[in-house]
This record gives sequence, C-alpha cells and structure tokens, in this order.
Amino acid sequence: MGMETTVQETAEGVVEHQSQRKTAMFLFICAEAVIFGCLFATYFVMLHHQGNGPGPSEFFHFKKIILPTVLLLSSSLTWYFANETLRMKERGKAMVFAAATAGLALGFLSLEVMEFLQNASDGNTLSRSPFVSSYYLLVGLHGCHVLFGVLWMGLLMMHVKTKGETEANRGRFASFGIYWHFVDSVWVFIFILLYGLGEFL
Repeated sequence: MGMETTVQETAEGVVEHQSQRKTAMFLFICAEAVIFGCLFATYFVMLHHQGNGPGPSEFFHFKKIILPTVLLLSSSLTWYFANETLRMKERGKAMVFAAATAGLALGFLSLEVMEFLQNASDGNTLSRSPFVSSYYLLVGLHGCHVLFGVLWMGLLMMHVKTKGETEANRGRFASFGIYWHFVDSVWVFIFILLYGLGEFL
C-alpha cells in the first residue's frame, strides 16, 4: 500500500511539474509577443520615414527570402518529430530530428547574415534611415531568438545523450517546442508584413 502511494505521489508530482513548466513557458511567450508587437508597430510607424534611403519596394527582395523561410518553417516540422519520437522513447530518432532542426535553423541564420551583409555593402546600414533601423531591430531580434533556440537545442540534446528519454527530458522538449513554434510564427508575420507587403508599398 505504501509503495502504491509513493508511486502515485511521484506521478502526480511529475504531472504538476510539467504543467508548471508549460504555464511558465506560455507566460514567457505572452511577454515576447508583446515585445514583438511593439516592434511591428514601430516598423509601421517608421515605414514612410525613409530619409535619403530606399523604400520597401527597393529594399526587400521577396524571392531571396523564400529559401530561408522554407528552412525555418521546416524546422518546426522536424522538431515536432523530435518531440514525438522522444515521447515514444526512441532516443536515436529524437536526436536525429533535433540535430536536423538545429541544422535548418543554422541554415536560416546563415542566409539572414548574408542578407544583412549585402544590405550593409549597399550602404543600407543601421543609421541609413528610421525605416531601415526599424527593420534591423525587428528582424535582428528575431534572429537572436533563433540563435538562442539553437543553443537551447544543443543543451537539450546533451541532456538526452547523458540522461536518456526521461520524463524530465520529454517535458523539456515539449516546452522548447512551444518556444520554437512561436519563433517560427513570428517569422511568418515578418515574411508577410515586411517582405510580402514590401513588394507593393
């Protein structure tokens, strides 16, 4: 009887901990959403403050951003598989999908850095105009979130490699998934509102 009670209490404790972890992550995401919302608002306020710099139709190149977008959005799918395979206690597959997610994210970041460098070489640096500055602030902050996510993935993979497919690691993967899907969702808005609309403004 005592053993059954202990097991039940342990299981309840794990469930409660996982619930608290997810709640904390959702609160964090809400705070991040407010920050990005403010940056989007700033961007649209500065949209027509171009000074002697380029406007959206000259600055944005929609076709060049398609590949980075495919890479980043694909990473949401690979992380979903990483989370699901770890949940099914298939550690090897989970590690492969997690590594694929990190690789896709790094590919996205590499292309974004190349875009920034090209913009800078064209004279469109941070101080070129309020419009360009607001672009760098919004897209740059998103890029920082992607980089942080890659580092976080590396830490999660180390946990799985050393401790296996434990309940705690499955909870960590699930919590990270909430963060990663949010980061990808923000990019969808950037893709549509900046690069998409930029072709027509």
